[in-house]
Amino acid sequence: MNRYIGQILPALILIGSICLPVVAQDGIVISLKKSDYPYSDSHLAEKIGMALSPFKDVYIVEVPNCGGPPEKMESLISIGKEHKARFLAEICIDNMDMVRKKTTIVPLFLYRYRVYGAISGTLRIIDVAKERVIQLEKINVDALAVGQWQILDDDPNDPALFIPADAKITLFGQLEDEIAAQFWEKIKRLTRGNSFGG
Repeated sequence: MNRYIGQILPALILIGSICLPVVAQDGIVISLKKSDYPYSDSHLAEKIGMALSPFKDVYIVEVPNCGGPPEKMESLISIGKEHKARFLAEICIDNMDMVRKKTTIVPLFLYRYRVYGAISGTLRIIDVAKERVIQLEKINVDALAVGQWQILDDDPNDPALFIPADAKITLFGQLEDEIAAQFWEKIKRLTRGNSFGG
């Protein structure tokens, strides 16, 4: 009898482990520093929160600055532990602005001006349990707002390069959507999709 139990028990354990639902792991804390934006209010915090809505727990805190001494990282880790988070992500937006680029096609004759909306910064992801940085990279997203070919003029103040205020608001809203979507993909890969609530 004992011999049969010894053969059957491992199989029952294996079947049970397959049939049991995946237990949602703990959530994520976001430390977000936004750049001053002269055209409209940033909605990046709300967009990141919406992108991470499948997670069991998401806590976003907005901070005035990023980086700093080791004590700053210890403080971030403490926040992560307080909220029982698996990861803590520090998102630092350094710049949000319009960027104008000129390309000389034929010297003294043909030029092309293009105006972009651009957002840049850094992303640092910390494993709270291991208390170490597991990912550090630059944030760079941009989108073309308008382009203009010029013959002879070479005029950076061409009225055709003017971007209306409402178009700027829409453009930067799309860039914030892109940042939130990229961040979601990074976190999903790190957690293998196992930190979702249900």
